Amino acid sequence: MFSLGDKSAGVTWYDGEGSYLPWTELRLPRGVARSFPGTWSRLAETAELLGAGLDHIRVDLYEVDGIPIFGELTAYPAGGLRGVTGQVDELLGELWRLPDLSAT
Repeated sequence: MFSLGDKSAGVTWYDGEGSYLPWTELRLPRGVARSFPGTWSRLAETAELLGAGLDHIRVDLYEVDGIPIFGELTAYPAGGLRGVTGQVDELLGELWRLPDLSAT
């Protein structure tokens, strides 16, 4: 989660339930935990729908004056070049399930 307009803000990670994760990206400062927008459940539902059927996608959604706004879909954040700490990389890798293509 980025806080737009706050240049000192870093990247803040949350799980799907809204719990703060103290993860760090290698070249970006860690952000601070912030309260979730009032439309969080709607934002999360929209992200799930937009990402359905894909093995990985980053969905950027914003809340502006209580209204959810679509930002972008990103298959390879930072072109796949920005890293995370080893522990985070391992955890995310364990969550990623690629389709079985052995039958094709």
